[in-house]
Amino acid sequence: MTQQNAEVLAALVLAQLVKPGLPIIYCGRLAMMEPRTGLSVWGGVEMGLASAATVQVGHRYGLPVNVYGFSTNAHSLDVQDGFERALNAVLPALAGADELSGIGEMEAGVMGSYAQMVADNEFAGSIYRVRKGIGPDPETVDVVAAAMASTRNFLSQKHTMKWLRGGEVSITKLAERGSWEGWTDSGRTGMVERAQAEAERILRAHQVPPLEAAQERELDALLSAAERELS
Repeated sequence: MTQQNAEVLAALVLAQLVKPGLPIIYCGRLAMMEPRTGLSVWGGVEMGLASAATVQVGHRYGLPVNVYGFSTNAHSLDVQDGFERALNAVLPALAGADELSGIGEMEAGVMGSYAQMVADNEFAGSIYRVRKGIGPDPETVDVVAAAMASTRNFLSQKHTMKWLRGGEVSITKLAERGSWEGWTDSGRTGMVERAQAEAERILRAHQVPPLEAAQERELDALLSAAERELS
């Protein structure tokens, strides 16, 4: 941690000498070593701990921090992949990380997967929900009192739908939340198969929207300015 901090601060000083006031993101990249092979370990929980500590150090200087988050040494979307990504993302997230990297990456960043990107999209939603936490508010207390004094049915309260739509309860598109019978009847597909199917659907059907005219003009202006500066 000390060595990383010294290296980052040295680069920061050089950048500020060249261009004072340049916005800087403190980008921590600590990885462990597998002692039996010497390979880089991105899946161990030590990665999450180091990332969380990096966030705290970077915030001490008032800088936004980007660290590893969705990291694993797994080669496929399996149990190892899931628990390593979860541990290594939630720890720095709770420490206040401004950015978590690693969407779609596998095998310590050597390979990637479209299906993993789809799964990570859902993982990121859950991590964001964890960051929000829970807490009572006056509206919630009033609705509890109203429901208990009448039907005792919270599903009939408009407040319930409002907070469900507001993300108070995370709703999965990939994970299995049904009964054994329903899972069996649906072909016993799981999160991996659903992520793969969704990735294939996106690749097959997604149309990239064209840039707006104002965006095109801005890009043309930037390219023209760069050409003048380099010529």
